[in-house]
Amino acid sequence: MTINLDLHSIIFTFAPSGSGKSFFCKNHLIKTLNCQYPLAKVLYLSSDDIRNSILKANHHKYDGIMSTVSGETFKKILSDAAIASTYPNNFEFIIIDTTGLDINFMKSIDGIAKQNNYKTHCLAFDYAVEEYYKFNDLEYNNCKSIIDSHINKFNKYKSNIYADNVNVIKNKDFSCIDIQVNKYDEYKKCNIESFDDTLIIGDIHFCYDELKEMLSKKYSKFIFVGDLIDKGYAGKETIEFLHDKLINEPDKYKSVIGNHESYVYKRLTGEIRASAGEDINFNSIQLFQEDESLKQKFMDIVNIQLPFIKSNSVIVTHAPCENKYLGKLDNKSTKAQRNFRFARYADFNDYELWTNRLAKDFSFLVTESNNSYPLHIFGHCGVQTYLRHLNKICVDSGCVNGSQLVGISINNSNHIEFQSVLVESVKSTTNVKITQYSKGLETIFYKI
Repeated sequence: MTINLDLHSIIFTFAPSGSGKSFFCKNHLIKTLNCQYPLAKVLYLSSDDIRNSILKANHHKYDGIMSTVSGETFKKILSDAAIASTYPNNFEFIIIDTTGLDINFMKSIDGIAKQNNYKTHCLAFDYAVEEYYKFNDLEYNNCKSIIDSHINKFNKYKSNIYADNVNVIKNKDFSCIDIQVNKYDEYKKCNIESFDDTLIIGDIHFCYDELKEMLSKKYSKFIFVGDLIDKGYAGKETIEFLHDKLINEPDKYKSVIGNHESYVYKRLTGEIRASAGEDINFNSIQLFQEDESLKQKFMDIVNIQLPFIKSNSVIVTHAPCENKYLGKLDNKSTKAQRNFRFARYADFNDYELWTNRLAKDFSFLVTESNNSYPLHIFGHCGVQTYLRHLNKICVDSGCVNGSQLVGISINNSNHIEFQSVLVESVKSTTNVKITQYSKGLETIFYKI
């Protein structure tokens, strides 16, 4: 039997007492996660352990005094699970070891998971009745009657489990159970030790000369925030240059995926159909359709781009997004980290109405920013220079609209150094909206 777990999951047991669930969690599940998936942080919350902690003793689980602190115990479990699943804590696995036979408790776990964009995973220990009695002292303090009562509850509620995934364990031979973590190899690639001597570069959009000049700066590593393609003046040169760097020197050059790479890739593979304005906003599609070799190089680049790149103190995504999506690999999170839709000036006749709408669209950046959190660096928004509000930093400087290409580097104390490139001789696609967007964002959301 194989149990496939998603990263950033709340795993809870659902079982009568006597099932061996605690033994399984401590001696099989947690040991496997710690040994085979060392990047994953694991929090173990046991109702028996918490009861004894509250009572400051080491009582047997069937001791009557244990039930006197049940209320406080389950409040603490839910509180600890909520804290551990909130950014930036983001434990990869939160294991809740209780009988789990209370429907309201399951609903509470489900609510915490949904609020923090976690998956829920239930381990249901569904045995033949005699299997629950094995290895238990049935004469101790009414043990058998407690197990029997739990079996009745288990059978009553087992068809109504609140969880995204349910694995049913059929007997106490746990040796045949294999634990696998989905997307762990990809997750490892997204995590780096540090951003020391690294230049993080904003949206390039086919601005080849600016890109070359930026990469001539003396850094050991370079990270791109995505949107390498479209709109600019040198598509072929940019793709061939970046293909050489990203494919042949992956330890030195890395990129997160932008909404432009994602859209164009899906169009070229037939996953989505053409949309209005595509010839203007995604002009690389025609370029790739006319040049099969260049198209393959683009595909190679997309296949190694990452949804995010992070260390303990910094995270890079293409787009701004709510904290609950940061550093996660589920489909909703990867989409949020590469694309964010906000009000466009062209859709409003009045500047004040537009800026009021922008304030609403970007309000989460203000409420969720915190200097004690990791720096969150992103592009996508097209401002005229690098802008910062507490730990939130935008490095999309509107290079393709005639502004500058921006890069920033961060040392161990989170001191930021600013780099910029402006190639006066290059006439990029001009878009006067960049001035309007920049003014709106500077006025409402950021402090430099």
